[in-house]
Amino acid sequence: MILIQLLLSLLSHADTQIPIKINWNYKNASFEMKSYTVNEKSVVWATNNVSKLEGTPVLSVIPDSKLLLSPNRRKKFALVAYNPTAKPIYFFAAPHTASPSEHSLGFKFKCLCMNHAFKIEPKSYWYRVVELRLSPSYSGAGMTVTHDIIGIDAETAGKFKDLSQTKGLGDHSSHGTNAGL
Repeated sequence: MILIQLLLSLLSHADTQIPIKINWNYKNASFEMKSYTVNEKSVVWATNNVSKLEGTPVLSVIPDSKLLLSPNRRKKFALVAYNPTAKPIYFFAAPHTASPSEHSLGFKFKCLCMNHAFKIEPKSYWYRVVELRLSPSYSGAGMTVTHDIIGIDAETAGKFKDLSQTKGLGDHSSHGTNAGL
């Protein structure tokens, strides 16, 4: 009987589309982060600097960074920033918040607030493939997920290099090349 109730519950959520808005607060950051669709074969946490987005997993901008996701589903997408200047830009992301917070139960975001400093090369696009997941029992009506993006200097960034780029510290191959500093 319990199995039937669980199955009915899952089926009732199958077509429910939950709106999730990705939002940013910027502090000492001179760039804008945007959300993009990615190809299905994208690797979560793949991160790179490129001169153009063609030939990367990044496809098209997601209008207003508004996603729709059903319970028991996951969605990969990319966070993308462009540095039009002749100097590198360094930043990190503070842990995200969800609003309303009571809708965050059953929500998981593999994002960029991972205690890493990132570098956007001059005249380059920076991207990171991320993933949202909603559990089968998710019952929220939607939310806004906000990160604070904080610009930092090269010296500070150097103290918080992405450890996946340092040989001998474990296999983090899903980060791609140029993942951090």
